[in-house]
Amino acid sequence: MTTRETARAKINLTLRVIGRRADGYHELESLVAFAAIGDSLSLDPGKPKGVTITGEFGGSIAGANLVAVALDALSRAGPDLTLGHITLDKTLPIAAGIGGGSADAAAVLRLVRSQKASHADAVDWTTLAKSLGADVPVCFANTACWMDV
Repeated sequence: MTTRETARAKINLTLRVIGRRADGYHELESLVAFAAIGDSLSLDPGKPKGVTITGEFGGSIAGANLVAVALDALSRAGPDLTLGHITLDKTLPIAAGIGGGSADAAAVLRLVRSQKASHADAVDWTTLAKSLGADVPVCFANTACWMDV
């Protein structure tokens, strides 16, 4: 059964860059909210693991796509997790400062977590999200909150 998630645009109501982590990502403090708009993702667990990108801004993605990176990280984090084929309908502009890639990666985590709760409990979702980027954990939470990473 295909499941769907919206990767909502992240809005930094405040933003302070406080340093750089050893992995190259920035350390941030921010009050974050989420817009009603976002990219759409679907997971088809009946298909082989992979990613298809569609949408107005899909062709603008250059380099490693965080959706594929998240799917690969999930393969390593929980071999018993139900993965499958992700379709990303990219409607948010690339590099617009609204956390589109991070929100997409977080939506992948939420999609996979929803597949089998018994296997999902074995994964440290917050640590996994943080390994994908500084703002992925707040996008994973998908609710207004204070971000301190």
